[in-house]
Amino acid sequence: MSTPYDPGRPEDRPSDQPGYPPTPPPEQYPQGQPPQGGGYAGGGQFPPAPEYGGAPQYGGAPQYGGAPQYGGAPQYGSAPQYGDPYGAPATRGNPPTEVLRAVQLMFVRVALGVLNALIAFLSADSIKDTIRANDPSLTADEVNSAYAVAVGITVFFGLVFAVLYVLLAIQVRKGKNWARIVTWVLAGLGVLGGLLSLLGDGTGLEKGVGVIILLVDAAIIVLLAMKPSNAYFAARKAPRY
Repeated sequence: MSTPYDPGRPEDRPSDQPGYPPTPPPEQYPQGQPPQGGGYAGGGQFPPAPEYGGAPQYGGAPQYGGAPQYGGAPQYGSAPQYGDPYGAPATRGNPPTEVLRAVQLMFVRVALGVLNALIAFLSADSIKDTIRANDPSLTADEVNSAYAVAVGITVFFGLVFAVLYVLLAIQVRKGKNWARIVTWVLAGLGVLGGLLSLLGDGTGLEKGVGVIILLVDAAIIVLLAMKPSNAYFAARKAPRY
């Protein structure tokens, strides 16, 4: 009959593990059960392992408020438009009303020039009578020659002015300053011619058409010299960056 294993006995403890004997084989356990807990070197029982409470329970992660809501980006007005020194806005877009009216009057001036030439043809007898009244010594051939010269001059300058006004009107609408300067020169000559026609010996119809031409030329000069027109031509003349 074998002696049960007793960890308290010195002879049952191995030399390489003092105080901590190896686990005996199962057949040496009393009543077939392993010893409860280990034993000290003196044969006592190891105290049971301390019971620790569960892991401390921490509160959940702190809840932070949502991201602050900022107002929308500030809305700024459009970039300022700089005009000429007198405050008129400079624009490269459509011409102002003053320029458009001047262009319209330039085409009216073309029509009046053609009308004046037609009147010269239709008033042949009246013109010849005027020539005879100014110089009774002229013969019939001389009167006809003088009439032909007068009509020729009228038609020639009428056609020249008509073509120039059409070409200049197109360039003036585009904002070409040189075209505006040439238009001033031609309109100035038209005003001077209208004044001379009033002092001449033309028929009443010719003088009436001359007055209308004078007023149209004067209006063209004024419209192209107004502040909005100056701003438009200055803006078209400025270099683009």
